Amino acid sequence: MSNKTMKQRIALVAASALTAGFLSVVAMPAANAALGTMTYDNGSTGIITAPSTTITGTAGTASMTVDGLLKVDVATAITQTWVVSGGTIQSVATTGTATINPSRTAVYDSAAGATLDDLTFKPNAAGTNMVISGYAVSSPDAIAAAATVKLTVTVRAAGASGTFSLANSLISIVPNTSTTAAASDTAGAEVVSAARGEGSIAYELNDALGANMPATTIVTATVTAGSCLIGLTSGTQTLPFVSGVAPDDSLYVATGSAPAPEVCTVSLAVNGVVAAVKSFTFIGNPAKVTVSNISTAKSSTTGSQTARGYFSVSDAAGISAGGITVSVDTTKYGNIVSAITLASATTSAADISIGGKAGSTPTAFGVTCTGVKGTQKGMRLYTTLDNGTNVYSDPFDISCYGGMYTYTASMDKASYTTGGIATLTISAKDSSGNPINDGATIDNAAGNLTSTSITCGGQATAVTAPAAGDSFTAGVKKYTFTLGTTTGNYNCVVSLGSYTAAGTGNAALAAVTVPWTLTSGSTDVSNADVLKSIVALIASINKQIQALQALILKKK
Repeated sequence: MSNKTMKQRIALVAASALTAGFLSVVAMPAANAALGTMTYDNGSTGIITAPSTTITGTAGTASMTVDGLLKVDVATAITQTWVVSGGTIQSVATTGTATINPSRTAVYDSAAGATLDDLTFKPNAAGTNMVISGYAVSSPDAIAAAATVKLTVTVRAAGASGTFSLANSLISIVPNTSTTAAASDTAGAEVVSAARGEGSIAYELNDALGANMPATTIVTATVTAGSCLIGLTSGTQTLPFVSGVAPDDSLYVATGSAPAPEVCTVSLAVNGVVAAVKSFTFIGNPAKVTVSNISTAKSSTTGSQTARGYFSVSDAAGISAGGITVSVDTTKYGNIVSAITLASATTSAADISIGGKAGSTPTAFGVTCTGVKGTQKGMRLYTTLDNGTNVYSDPFDISCYGGMYTYTASMDKASYTTGGIATLTISAKDSSGNPINDGATIDNAAGNLTSTSITCGGQATAVTAPAAGDSFTAGVKKYTFTLGTTTGNYNCVVSLGSYTAAGTGNAALAAVTVPWTLTSGSTDVSNADVLKSIVALIASINKQIQALQALILKKK
C-alpha cells in the first residue's frame, strides 16, 4: 500500500473516531449500518473471469482455478463481518482491529474501526463454489439477517488453462453470411446451392477453464472427402486445406466440381487432434423438373384456378434445388387449357439465405380452362441452363371437367358382420360423363348441409362425419363407418339436395338408397334352430308310426 493511501486511510480513521466522539449520543444500530463496498484487487491469481471492480449487492460472480488466490479490499470503517464457505481466508491487511477466526472462515471488526486491505481468499476444491458474504455486524455470532454483499466464485481444476476443451468450444456449420459459431449446426446450412456457392464453418475455441485458447494454437482444416476447396474469406478457396486463426475464425468451403452435385467432408483439427468433422452437400445444375399432385380443374372461363398442381427442380443426384427459374411451354396450350400460371417463377427456396438449401415444399401452379370439357395432353414446364439448354418436365395432362350432373352411391360389400367396417363411395359425373372437377363439394359450395344428408342407419357410425366443404377427388368421395351389433337389413341414403337435375329447373337430384345387411357372422346353433329341428324330428317320427300302424292293420 502506498504512503499516500496509508495517510488517507489513517486520516479517515481519525476523522471517524473524532466524529464518533462528537456524535456518541446518536449511535447507529448495527442492523441499520451500511456495509461498505468490496473492491476487486488485481493482485489476485488464477482468475478466469474476474468480478466487477466494485462488488455490491448479492449477485456478484467470478470464476478461478483452485490453486489461485482472490484478493479484495473493503474500505469503509464500520462494524463488519465477512464469511466464506468453500474456501478459507489466507490473510488481511487492516488499519484497525479486524480478526480472523480460528477456522479461517470469517474476518470481523468488533470496534468499527478497521478498513480491510488485501483480504485474501483461497478455494477449497474444484467443483465446489466459494461464496463470500458480507454482513454489517460485529462478529459471526451476531449474524441474524441475509448478507448485504455476496460474491459467488466458480472453482475449476488447476492446470487446465490453455488445454483445448471441445465441451467448452463451439464448432458449427453456419449460414455463409454469419461468422458466429453455435452449439449446433444451423439447419439447412449444410446444403449449398449453385446460387450461393459456399458453405461456412465458424468456430470458437476455449480451454478447459472456458477461457479463449491462445493465439499460438494450431488450427487446420482439411478436405477428407470430395473435391472441395477451403479459404479463410469468402471467394478465396484455392487449396483443400487451410490454417485457421485462434481462438475464433470462419472457414469458407466451395465445391471444386461445379456444376456437378457433390458431397464434401471437412475435418477440423486443434493442435493436431481432430475436433470436428463437417459435411456439405453441393447442389448441381438442374437435371429434372418434376410435376406432381395434379388435380382436375373446373371447366370454366372465370379465370385461373390456383394450386391445381405443383413443381420442383432437382439436380442429377436427386437433390431439390431452390431458387431455380421455371417457365411454361406455352406451345402446348390448346382448346381445353388456355394458360398455366406459376405461383412463383422460381422453385421454393425459403431458406436459400442460410446456405442455399432448397425449401421442401414444391411450388404451386394454377390452371385457366377455356370452358371446353376434356383433357389437355402433353403440357410441359422447363428451366434453362446457363448454356441455353432447356430441361423439360415429363409431359403431363390437365383435365377441365364440369360440375355434378349425376351421382351414384355404393357400399364396398352387400353384407357385413357385426363390429365390422363399411365404406360408402359416392361417385359423381358431369354432363359429358366425366368425373366432376376436384374441389366440388357435397354441399355444392353452399357452406352448410341444409339440403344434403348422408345416413346409413343406427348401426353405422361415421368415423368422420360428413361436413360442409367435403370435396370430391377424381369424382369420388368416400366415407367410412363402424358397425354395431344388432343384426338386420339397413339402408344408406345419400341425398345431395344442393344439386339440381339438368333441365328440371330447381328440382333437386334424386336421393340414392343403398341396401346392406348386418349379420352376426357366428357359426353357433341358435335356440330357434334347435327347436325347429326338434319339431321336424317329431313330425318325422309321427309319420313313421302312422306308416307302421297302417302296415299292421293291412296284415290282419
